[in-house]
Amino acid sequence: MSKSLILITVSGLDQPGITAELMNCIMKTDAKIEDMGQSITHGLLSLSFLINVSKNNETLIKDLLFQSNEMKMQMEYQYVENKQEVIDSGEKYILSCVCLSNIT
Repeated sequence: MSKSLILITVSGLDQPGITAELMNCIMKTDAKIEDMGQSITHGLLSLSFLINVSKNNETLIKDLLFQSNEMKMQMEYQYVENKQEVIDSGEKYILSCVCLSNIT
């Protein structure tokens, strides 16, 4: 069976259970998670995951769109030809900045 890569991006107000609900949709299929990233800034969530699915993926996309809508989240998806298109092979950094006054 041939496979496809799909980049899913979900965004909106952060709330408990978002990742769990979306992963439940994926668990019901033969899809495999290749990569995942999450950022929360001022209560706004940006969640992206790259999934490897069979060519017959319309049901999974519909389920993810429905679940995102139910949680009042925006979801976008795009097909990816090569995993390296979306995964930077360079070094990864985490930066936390705490400042009592303005950051210049």
